[in-house]
Amino acid sequence: MKSYISLCALALVVGACSGSNPFTVVDAGTGTPTTSGVPAAIQSDLTSFVYDPVAQTLSVTGIDNIGNTPTTVFRRRANLDVMAPNGTVAYEAYTAQAGPLNEHATSYVKTISDVTAAVVVTGGQFTQYEGGAVYSRNGSYSPAPVSAQNSQGLVEYAGSYIGLSNVNGPTTDITPVVGTPSPGIVTSQASQVNGDMFIVVDFGNSTLRGVIQNRVLTAINNNTGATVIENVPDLALIKTGVADDGTFNGSVEILGNTDVGTFAGILGGPESEAIAGGIFVDNHFEDQREGEDEFGIFVLGQCGTSSTNDPATCALSVP
Repeated sequence: MKSYISLCALALVVGACSGSNPFTVVDAGTGTPTTSGVPAAIQSDLTSFVYDPVAQTLSVTGIDNIGNTPTTVFRRRANLDVMAPNGTVAYEAYTAQAGPLNEHATSYVKTISDVTAAVVVTGGQFTQYEGGAVYSRNGSYSPAPVSAQNSQGLVEYAGSYIGLSNVNGPTTDITPVVGTPSPGIVTSQASQVNGDMFIVVDFGNSTLRGVIQNRVLTAINNNTGATVIENVPDLALIKTGVADDGTFNGSVEILGNTDVGTFAGILGGPESEAIAGGIFVDNHFEDQREGEDEFGIFVLGQCGTSSTNDPATCALSVP
């Protein structure tokens, strides 16, 4: 359980899936990695997460006060989906709220090829919130080959990024409260951070680096109730190694060498046609606020394959 913050009177500036087997991360426990190596800082409060991309069902364990059982079944919310540059769904949206005075949770999830990532964050109540992100691969690691056509072994991945923050977001999915409750007991909704992501993997040297750019926070001004848009700093995924099993983890910086968090993920599919992962960053918006957190995920297809959902960016990488 962590603290959440409000946005009050600040001057702001303006997929494809494989098979029907559910993606599952089960009973990882706090402070220890899951079987797919999700670092504890990124996984945070989640203990299990089950998603079926065909049936479009999602259930979560480890996030309290959003359901009346330890495992909460989320509801599909297509109107909140994040769209990819090519017009397809980049991330499916799901939400949960047991009642009007219970916490509200938002989740985004996506499968491409045999990798999946999911993020969930509650809007917060009584100055506290919960959240985390997970990812997994349903298969073995198949690195992209270093060939005569690709003698450098460099492969690009491009697409959309989705993050959820503990800054209060627009209450578009909150169950209405009858009457006029005290502000101290009303729940809120997580704010959203959208961006564009580009990752380069050097399969010749087993390294990876990337960037999340064009990042935009959609939040709410608690004094007026108005939705506000803020451009927030781009994030750099600092060069890190890719392990023999296709997993990786490293540090996240604001462009300019300010360390703000960590990222991790996994490569999957034939010749690593997809990549999935999660991030956790904090105190990184560089404005009047302090204490902002952000959990995020990325699920991207390899440029030059049918898995990519950002062909325009991928086309820029062709010599």
